[in-house]
Amino acid sequence: MEREREQIAGLYIHIPFCRSKCYYCDFYSIQYDDALADKYIDALISEFFSVCEQFQNLYFDTVYLGGGTPSLLSHRLLSKLLGAIFNSNRLKENCEISIESNPAKGEFYKQCADLKINRLSIGIQSLSDSILNLIGRGHNAREAIQALEIAGKYFDNINADIIIGIPSQTKLDIENTLGLIMPFTKHISAYILKLSDESPMGKKARCSQMHLPSDDLVADMYELAYDKLSMYGFNRYEISNFSVANYFSRHNMKYWACWNTIGIGAAAHSFFNGVRFSNASDINRYMLGESFLTTYDKTLIPDKKELLFEEIMLGLRLESGLDVLSINKKFGIDFLSRFSSVIDRLKGIAEYKDGRYKILSSKMLLESAVAVEFLD
Repeated sequence: MEREREQIAGLYIHIPFCRSKCYYCDFYSIQYDDALADKYIDALISEFFSVCEQFQNLYFDTVYLGGGTPSLLSHRLLSKLLGAIFNSNRLKENCEISIESNPAKGEFYKQCADLKINRLSIGIQSLSDSILNLIGRGHNAREAIQALEIAGKYFDNINADIIIGIPSQTKLDIENTLGLIMPFTKHISAYILKLSDESPMGKKARCSQMHLPSDDLVADMYELAYDKLSMYGFNRYEISNFSVANYFSRHNMKYWACWNTIGIGAAAHSFFNGVRFSNASDINRYMLGESFLTTYDKTLIPDKKELLFEEIMLGLRLESGLDVLSINKKFGIDFLSRFSSVIDRLKGIAEYKDGRYKILSSKMLLESAVAVEFLD
């Protein structure tokens, strides 16, 4: 019998615990509890091995622990989880292993390095204490800088998250924050604030109890961030993501390129063999078994029209844009012919060049409006 072809995917592990919920956040998270965390890690390990048993030739070249707040896990639990994954022999050589962290104290970063985690993402968000207080973060600017200093002793590959478009935020805030964090990082994610109606800040904005900055001011702050990061060698490779050479996030690139990713844990999302699905967004239901193998239906036929739009939408977020030849081959179309009228309408905003269709660098904030043009 012919050997089944090896499949490569990224592994996302959702850690849903937080000390408290940030006021802008609408991701699934719950209050941290030691006993519950213990049971949850067991459930994660069980789900991981169930996936491995179901897909005998599946291997992972990236692992990403996100949340929630993975840095709340004790060394014992983190070691137990990662030890099980390492011992599975399902990780490829030079696997990128990332963990998200709030600014942490003590031995956390050393412990992560000892556990073979090789990429760190720290949620800085701002280095203005008044803004950190406004958005409900549990650290101040001094603690954030101290965390970066400590992490730098153990990690070469460090990302810092910042948020653009917070009420009362100014261009000077953005400039100061970037100036202070760039010396410690090789990657910076600069996200424009998007509020769901159900988040605390979203509810206040909806009731006019909180006033968001104008779109023009947000665009100005983003352009300032882009210019400053570019000046110091951080190249934008995706709308919100900047890195020095060779330090892009290999795991997150899988999402934008529509490559296989498997998510384990409560509320984790997956994209596998053209099918999107997710685990139960409730830790108790998840631990009772509503997870990957109960939601993945191998007989489900993907909607190719929907997949094509997703690939275009996500690819347009990349500075390099879409690989037209790859899309033609994957979907059996002639991209330039099928979307000729759209391409004509978007002249001056996007262009086809050297086999790729991309939004002009100066127009990247129009990505959502550009993507909608490809709905057909």
